[in-house]
Amino acid sequence: MDLILASASPRRSELLRQAGFTDLRIIPAVNVEEIEPPEEYAHYAALRNAELKAHAVSDEYPDDLVIGADTVIEFGKDIIGKPGSEDEAKQILARLAGKTHCVTTGVAICCKSKGIKVFFNDMTLVTFRPFGPEVIDDYMSKVNVMDKAGAYGIQEHGDMLVEKVEGSISNVIGLPVERIAETLHNIGL
Repeated sequence: MDLILASASPRRSELLRQAGFTDLRIIPAVNVEEIEPPEEYAHYAALRNAELKAHAVSDEYPDDLVIGADTVIEFGKDIIGKPGSEDEAKQILARLAGKTHCVTTGVAICCKSKGIKVFFNDMTLVTFRPFGPEVIDDYMSKVNVMDKAGAYGIQEHGDMLVEKVEGSISNVIGLPVERIAETLHNIGL
């Protein structure tokens, strides 16, 4: 049984490889129509999107163990995705400055032929330092924020923005590898 990550995210594959899953195959889920999360159900949308991705790849590779994942950032009642422009990125970072937001990753692990289906959410609270436009401009000069939900990557100069993390840092990067490793161990991989 091979291990497949149903994601093109280089951050997710690197996290799994660092956790010791070096024989990992990358087969991104394509033609998956993700659901948009309503405010109160972001955690559900993340889990459902992870399930859709895992099942799409598992249908093609029914004898392999497939991991699907989806990450959302919740701030108040809003969902914060990837910025559409540099101005929007600046607005997102200014809005998060000095406040706490929740990073939720839905994970689906399945193997169609063996009837394996494991689903869970992992949540991490991230508190940003208070900062102003100068820090935002300096941060954005160092990090490509356009491909990151919340307009930041904790693994890239995160110390400029982050005051405190409650939960898994790998979850904030894109995949709760501690829980995944435990789950894979329990499955027997």
